[in-house]
Amino acid sequence: MRSVREAGERIEALRKLIRQHSHAYYALDEPTISDYDYDRLFEELTGLESQYPKFHSDSSPTQRVGSKLSGTFSEVRHVVPMLSLNNVFSEADVHDFHRRVQDATGADQVEYMIEPKIDGLAVSLVYEDGKLVQGATRGDGEFGENVTQNVRTIRSIPLELQIETVPAVLEVRGEVYMTRSGFERLNEQLIQEEAEREQQKQSKLRSKRKADASPQDSQSDADASKSADGELLTNSPPSVAAKRVTYMNPRNAAAGSLRQLDPQVTSERPLDAMFYSIARLDDEMLPHTQSGQINLLRRIGFKTAVDAVVGNRVEDCLVAYRNLLEKRDHIDYDIDGVVYKVNSLADQQKLGQITRAPRWAVAHKFPAQERTTTVTGIDIQIGRTGAASPVARLEPVEVAGAIVSNATLHNEDEIERLDIRVGDSVIVRRAGDVIPQVVRVMSGKRPPGTPRYEFPKQCPVCGSQIVRDENAAVSRCTGKLICSAQLKQSISHFVSRGAMDIEGLGPAVVSELVNQKLIESVAGLYQLGGVVLESLARMGEKSTQNLLNAIEKSKRTTLPKFLVALGIPHVGESTAIILAENFPTIRVIMTKSEDELSEIHGIGPIVAKGIVDFFAEQRNRETIDSLLGSGISLEPLRLPDATANHLQGQRFVLTGTLEAMSRSEAKKRLENLGASVASSVSKNTDIVVVGDNPGSKAVKAKELGVKCWDEQEFVNQLAATGALQNQ
Repeated sequence: MRSVREAGERIEALRKLIRQHSHAYYALDEPTISDYDYDRLFEELTGLESQYPKFHSDSSPTQRVGSKLSGTFSEVRHVVPMLSLNNVFSEADVHDFHRRVQDATGADQVEYMIEPKIDGLAVSLVYEDGKLVQGATRGDGEFGENVTQNVRTIRSIPLELQIETVPAVLEVRGEVYMTRSGFERLNEQLIQEEAEREQQKQSKLRSKRKADASPQDSQSDADASKSADGELLTNSPPSVAAKRVTYMNPRNAAAGSLRQLDPQVTSERPLDAMFYSIARLDDEMLPHTQSGQINLLRRIGFKTAVDAVVGNRVEDCLVAYRNLLEKRDHIDYDIDGVVYKVNSLADQQKLGQITRAPRWAVAHKFPAQERTTTVTGIDIQIGRTGAASPVARLEPVEVAGAIVSNATLHNEDEIERLDIRVGDSVIVRRAGDVIPQVVRVMSGKRPPGTPRYEFPKQCPVCGSQIVRDENAAVSRCTGKLICSAQLKQSISHFVSRGAMDIEGLGPAVVSELVNQKLIESVAGLYQLGGVVLESLARMGEKSTQNLLNAIEKSKRTTLPKFLVALGIPHVGESTAIILAENFPTIRVIMTKSEDELSEIHGIGPIVAKGIVDFFAEQRNRETIDSLLGSGISLEPLRLPDATANHLQGQRFVLTGTLEAMSRSEAKKRLENLGASVASSVSKNTDIVVVGDNPGSKAVKAKELGVKCWDEQEFVNQLAATGALQNQ
């Protein structure tokens, strides 16, 4: 008979022991005890926790399955954005990447962390005081879905860190995936369950018929049912059930399993997870290299890729790529390439990032898988600039784990080069394992008498003439305002998140507005009233008011976002910011010549010509006048006033979590103001910025008498310099 104290001690000892054995089994693939002995320990812990509920803990190994979710996943904002990776497809591309790294860092020799690129679902895990408190999907990189209860069910994910000095906050990034063998077992199980459900359904139908039928009819019905049932069980279930309930590939299965609304279902799926980076950790504990991060992750309980290696030369990257490509089909999980990361975190900081991808890493994608199928038709799609893009309609075929039924043909020249015709057998692949492409036509299999494809002379949407651009491969519909396809695409681009960001204006609403001739340009959005919107299908009073509010809210925006929304050729987010940094208003930009624009760093002659031609068109100028006349207010970019910069030359140290911005963003803002940011506190430190859950730096600052600012004071000081006006 144990005392309460003894029971508590035994519970903690069992939890620690089970965590160690689980880590050895699930993360290291090196079991240290038999399954029987593991089960005995687990049963003992379960019994003690049931007997002594006061020792309940969410991080106990027995609490892998959480409560059932409400029916939807809440949204999570990533404190540190989850970036995408740029892809490269050839050895020449890898050498180009290496040269860019050398130029930016000034180093002759660069060390790289080389990792297999797992084809799974990117996730972020947050631990507070050593315990798992949040799991989220990548989403769009800024916002993801809260799947905490579900990630808790994955055995290779620790619920509690195996570390002596527990960090206040640790955020790790990795990939949830499903092995090929697990995927096959899951599909077999789903097919069997569907067959059993169908069998039960047929059994109930037979019983009902028997109860309702006359004695004479009963025997004949029973015989018929028996025959049908036998056919169902021998022939139908695998094909019928596979279409209904199975997953297409391991990645699809992993994503579907992780997003189950019932964590109990997720816990029964063969999910696994590997981790490759640390997003948040106090500087004192954070290794200085990418390889150091992986070693730390492995030590504190996370599963990492066994094939990850460090290379001292770019040639080491290519050797690792070839080795993994050769091993690809023999590994029990899908990898679609190799990731190269600059190993030094200091160099990573120096290289920085572009809009949504780091400059210090790339994914070297494996060659796409190819399949043969048949062309059933060739259609022309009209884009927002009138570009007429041919698309091959294909007999559906699985390529690299996805069903492909369409493939881009790019332009008229590509159709001529391929000599592709309706009815041809073609080889298709997914370029970068994403975009379906026709690789070549198998002309030897072409049916006799198959006519050549003639590129259309009229737009399939509005009937206007299609004209090819001078000295270019692009053909365009000349309909412009009368072409509903161009208008729909323009409006959809205008209201997108990176542009005017008007929520509620999805493709269906846009299509109906154009089809009913309720809007003739993007400017018409700001003349829409509630009565007009409520007349549309699926638009009730509440959704109408929400849309009107979103339209009104969009009137206050920035000059770069407005430039992006206009759809100026070659002007994306980066170019729009460059324009806004050099010119205070759109009216000024509209007056600039090609020569004046070309002189700006980052804007070449082609981009300059596209901008000038866009603003030279009367219809575009009238649209801009109408938009600005409807109350749209454009905030220009304001660069900090150097005379008001009292932070220049100051030495800063950052500790804890900031809500208004990430620590890396805070560091960048300070360095832009001429301040320096160190990783440790010393007598030479001028100011320590203290966020939530600060580490030992805050204590040391007080001991040395260094000035400390909380986050609000820090934000106020930045605002005083004008450094926050560009947000």
